[in-house]
Amino acid sequence: TVLLAGAGGVAAFAALMPALSFFGMPIVVALVLAAAAAGGLGWAVGSVLEGAKRNEFSEQFLISMEDFQRMVRHGIPSPQALNSIAKVAGGPVRRSLRNIVLDAEFGIPLGTAMDREARRVRISELSMLAAVVSTQVHTGGNLSESVDNLAATLRQRLDNRARMHAATAESRITLIILALVPFLGIGLQLSLQPELVDTLVGEARHLLGIGIGLIALGLAISWLMVRSAQRE
Repeated sequence: TVLLAGAGGVAAFAALMPALSFFGMPIVVALVLAAAAAGGLGWAVGSVLEGAKRNEFSEQFLISMEDFQRMVRHGIPSPQALNSIAKVAGGPVRRSLRNIVLDAEFGIPLGTAMDREARRVRISELSMLAAVVSTQVHTGGNLSESVDNLAATLRQRLDNRARMHAATAESRITLIILALVPFLGIGLQLSLQPELVDTLVGEARHLLGIGIGLIALGLAISWLMVRSAQRE
């Protein structure tokens, strides 16, 4: 994720510098704006990729948690159940579970191993499971029932996330349309009155740059608002 975000930022900087210079912007101002825009784009790419990975982890972690609950309910010890689940888990969950199993084999308490891995990957669901396991070790109780309640909570969170994604679909489509409209308008104008486009690109290129900048700023703010709604 970091590498892709950095590559996106570098690519954006390399593309923006000559574009800003073409629109007549001073080199120092162009350098600052290109760096700021490249940093923002890199952050956006990283945020989207990280969110996708977290969603993938949550969905697969729910499946692993349900398997863990069934094994514990049938009397299989927690370390053995977790070891079995780690062998069949998919994607990023497999690596985390293997790290937990490896720590447990070295004598680290299972709850502590889960909490350590949760801090590494920054996944709240794994932290909650670590708290459940640690509480069960110290106070006793029905681990199967506790894990089942946690799975129900996670399932509800995933359902809410899916509803929010569907609710913001119209806003995302609107953003895509708004991003394409200026290019379609310029293309239509180029086919009907190419001399006006030549004047805009030639003598009034600074006005074209201001217009494109304002459109990009508006789209960026709208995208941030949509992302904020999805996170909530």
